[in-house]
Amino acid sequence: RVFREFITPETKFAGGIQLLKQRELIQRITPEEIIEFDSEFNNQDFWLGRSYLVKQEGEKRGNLQIAGRYSRTRFLQRPEIVNETTNQFFRDTDLYLMSVGYSTRSYEKSSLILGFGRTEDIPEGVLYEATFGREYNEFDERNYLGFKVAFGKYLGRFGYLRPQISFGGFDREGRFEQGMINVRATYFSNLYRFRRTNFRQFFTFDFTRGIRRFDDEFITINDTDGVRGLNNVFLRGTNRLNLQSETVAFTPLYLLGFRMAVYGFIDLALVNDVNKQLFDNTLYQGYGLGFRFRNENLTFNTFQIRLAWYPNVPMDVSNFDFDLSGATNLRIEDFRVVEPNSLNFR
Repeated sequence: RVFREFITPETKFAGGIQLLKQRELIQRITPEEIIEFDSEFNNQDFWLGRSYLVKQEGEKRGNLQIAGRYSRTRFLQRPEIVNETTNQFFRDTDLYLMSVGYSTRSYEKSSLILGFGRTEDIPEGVLYEATFGREYNEFDERNYLGFKVAFGKYLGRFGYLRPQISFGGFDREGRFEQGMINVRATYFSNLYRFRRTNFRQFFTFDFTRGIRRFDDEFITINDTDGVRGLNNVFLRGTNRLNLQSETVAFTPLYLLGFRMAVYGFIDLALVNDVNKQLFDNTLYQGYGLGFRFRNENLTFNTFQIRLAWYPNVPMDVSNFDFDLSGATNLRIEDFRVVEPNSLNFR
């Protein structure tokens, strides 16, 4: 894969080429059985974009960005039965997409957000993007249409807020299918100080609704998609609602190049795994405490220790979890158009 993105507002051209051959073992898990089979496919993917500077006010710049993409997928190994209603994921396809977007970007300098003291650039701006195109597969043809609107800004003493709304799906002979709606918001407060310790509050809200998804397409509330540390293959469905809250205390402790932060979290999540109506299902919860250690001079500069308790869990899942990993959950998205793509149902 070779690619170049719209890294800065001054970047005029972006694009990429990907040549892929992939083989993997697919598992279809149901309450009654586990079906396994091999899948192998080739993919050639090309995209090209052009950015035009249309507005400039100080450091804030507005860009109109246009991009086109062609993706070709051919399966070499797949299930025996593949048709319009069965195993649709394994169809040979040619996908043509085009996107038109407008974005403004600027960056506010701050600290003690993702890092433990270094200066960080937090994106502010807006993004409006429309994607449309056509898919040709071995059984039929479909049109694609999608939209995305995002906004992010420091709101004085209230803190930083970034809401985003996405909608997209395919139209096949007047029938809307494989669609989704996603509403997501990220928030963090201003920094509060008590003696030598700094505190910050984080919230993430996410609602996803699938519209006429294929039979084998699901979203889950496992781990970072809902309740961190909770994992069960049957916590899945086509509609999901989750809220994650995290309070972080950045301590003054410094040892062997590592700084330490202590955090507590509450995760709440719903998925229509049993009942069709989302709010008729079990509210899964996670409560926990963790420690993060960060060294800015290392390649893998952050690791964390986490303890969690889950008051209600599926059968054969523990009510407690201990985790040692190098991942953190918070990520602040920038406001820029990327390669044209259909919305990712995950």
